[in-house]
Amino acid sequence: MNKSTEIDNLISSLYSEKKYGELKALARLFSAQFLNGLENIINSGCRNEEYFKDIFDVSLGWIDKIPLASFINREKDINGNLIKGKVEIGDFLLVYTHSQTFLNKGEQVIQSFDKRAVIVQAKISNKRNPDVPIAKMSEKKVSSTSKELTLLSKWPSFDLYRSSRSKSSDLEKINLNKDEACAKFAGFYDKSWDCGEPDLGNVCNLTLGELFTKLIDGKTGCSFNTDSNNTNDWSRLVNKLLELCGDYQMPGYIFGKNKSRLQNAGTLYCNPIGMLLDFFNKKKFPVLVVNRIFFEGKFE
Repeated sequence: MNKSTEIDNLISSLYSEKKYGELKALARLFSAQFLNGLENIINSGCRNEEYFKDIFDVSLGWIDKIPLASFINREKDINGNLIKGKVEIGDFLLVYTHSQTFLNKGEQVIQSFDKRAVIVQAKISNKRNPDVPIAKMSEKKVSSTSKELTLLSKWPSFDLYRSSRSKSSDLEKINLNKDEACAKFAGFYDKSWDCGEPDLGNVCNLTLGELFTKLIDGKTGCSFNTDSNNTNDWSRLVNKLLELCGDYQMPGYIFGKNKSRLQNAGTLYCNPIGMLLDFFNKKKFPVLVVNRIFFEGKFE
């Protein structure tokens, strides 16, 4: 059995009820049961030798309110309706990083190989492999779904706000295109999540297990960097979302061990993997990070 299928089987085991709303379905997905299971599956078969270890570490954080995009220019949805107000940036963020740790003259050095991310917009579906945007849209008026489709399929220029009550933006003039930004729609039905490209009519035929393994294998997700002097707008967006998440239990290898990532401790929370994360009484924005670490050399 391949790891994609193992992850999908794990996901299926999370759901025991016949019907789920979006919040409850997401709550089960980001439970400790899934996070521990995911970590065990992707670590299976990895090298574990005296002088070389290949380890996957899974971390979860979340932003207390879902960040919102406010279009800079007048935008219309797919049916030509004028969009007013802000739109959610997505429902969760998946991040993959790959780094190597080794000793140089007795000092521990961390070298980064890869950083990639994908934003996911979740919906409840009425079938497997639904068509984007999964939920119904009205031809005569704007809906949250039509706004989300406009954002993720076209990436119009926007400012980022951390919540609907925010009076000032956290990022301004974000200009993205599909070559540098990565997003998926994901539909939940019958204990399964199916993902697809965020274009009208696209079939969601990629399971969430396949999305995870493709992200790890470098076949999906868009690269980002943390160098403030050499960063594109996708990197700006991903870094801001990670920054808003705070730094408790978020991996230090993303920003470097000497840089604080604790920005808004009063409103932003992160949990260690061993805790039960059934926190979806209100909608939040989870950030799941998978970091692959090579340990080379003998560490005490």
